Amino acid sequence: MGPRRGSRLAPVIVPALLILAGFALRAAPMTAYRFHVDEALYATHARAVALEGDPLLLAHAVDKPPLGVYLTAASFALLGVSEFAARLPNVLASALSLAALWALARRLDRAASDRRAAAAGLALLLVALSPYDVLFAPTVFAEPQVTLWTVLACWAVAGDRWGWAGVAFGLALATKQSALFFLPLPLALGVIGHAGQGWRRLARRLARRLARFALPVLACVALLALWDAPRGPEQSFWALGYAHNAPDRWIRAGEVVPRLEAWAGWLRAFTGSDLLSLALLAAAVAGLARRALKWPRRRDTVIDLALAGFALAYLGLLWLRAFNTYDRYVHTLLPFLALLAARGAAEAIRPLAALAGNAWPKAGRNRAAALWVIATVLIVACAVGPLAAALRGDVAVGGDKGDHDGIEATAAYLNTLAPGTRVCDHWLGWLLGFYLGGETSVTLAWVPRPDALATHAPCYLPAPAGAPIARWLAVADQVDLSMERVYLARDRWGAPSFVVYRVA
Repeated sequence: MGPRRGSRLAPVIVPALLILAGFALRAAPMTAYRFHVDEALYATHARAVALEGDPLLLAHAVDKPPLGVYLTAASFALLGVSEFAARLPNVLASALSLAALWALARRLDRAASDRRAAAAGLALLLVALSPYDVLFAPTVFAEPQVTLWTVLACWAVAGDRWGWAGVAFGLALATKQSALFFLPLPLALGVIGHAGQGWRRLARRLARRLARFALPVLACVALLALWDAPRGPEQSFWALGYAHNAPDRWIRAGEVVPRLEAWAGWLRAFTGSDLLSLALLAAAVAGLARRALKWPRRRDTVIDLALAGFALAYLGLLWLRAFNTYDRYVHTLLPFLALLAARGAAEAIRPLAALAGNAWPKAGRNRAAALWVIATVLIVACAVGPLAAALRGDVAVGGDKGDHDGIEATAAYLNTLAPGTRVCDHWLGWLLGFYLGGETSVTLAWVPRPDALATHAPCYLPAPAGAPIARWLAVADQVDLSMERVYLARDRWGAPSFVVYRVA
């Protein structure tokens, strides 16, 4: 390509290649691991919708809204029930989130087109190569889809498309009710976009736009209420979601440091490299400080302050309120932290380029381009190792990392037993239920304690290889029951993973 045409196409080709690379990285481990227990639960719900004639999930105690389950059910209907089909919607959502993030970064930055493209490209690069995001994409958790809808809502409102922003946020809410925590982000970006006008005129303009935003959100809430109504107030997904996840207290003194370390550990996984994380944090802080000191009332400065303020408030709430320290709770924060770091780096490049001008006076605008290339190469160099470790399963983030190897073989063995055979379950729950399949001929029975085995014998008892089985053997011996190991599954490294005992 000639230089003119190449310069015009580069802002399109480069992000397109990054998005394709990000999609390939996220698709690679789609079938490498078995389901996490919660993934198995969500996949079981989707199978009930797609194949068992229960579109309202009335036979299940659901604590989340249904959009994510319906997308997985549609995948099952098209491709059959499998791990690949269950994870495909999230892989596609994660790849689309990369495109949405790039578009949002371009829309928020009204600087010169070359600097705007560089900042947007850097934000895209950080998320595309993030071990954390790569590992969450091939899962059945709701967070990748919530992240997509939230970024799209912010992109729409930044372009003064408040109605479409409401549609996107309503879809986020229909995927997981915790999307409510991120409602301040699109609203703040929308308000900032109209700042600088008279208060009376600003109030009128915002009132109309907020109405356009609220209408589709309220429509989504109404549809969710209709879907939820047959369950009744006590079994509502709102009630169950609150009971299962909402903490009822602030943290205690002894929890301050452990919880801080836990959340910091998940944030470290965003890049996987302490050096890169510190460099990005320094760039974000330096860029924000420079803008706040030199241009405190400029739109870009207020946007950065809003993003930083929200991130600190959200992380502070997760830390100080006794929420579970689940890695997925910070997923939707990742693209906005990448935006802050990229915008900070873009601000830091300008004085660095000016300093480089003393030693490189004839380079002109190429000084900044060279600095961007150097920064990109260093980021990729820092990201390669953690990314390779993530693809090998050595990063404890996202779904299962080999802990449940052998569950499918164990379920296949149990399905060879005579129809009606009783299988007693104490450890495996939804995991075993999913891999047995919706048409299994064995009968599952929940056994809460070892002394309950006597009421179910003869039966088969599957257990993780490392389960504390000695107490069960002792109780069985006391009531003249024998427990004989009849099947052993192994993981990918050859170690025992699951055992099946015959109790008679």
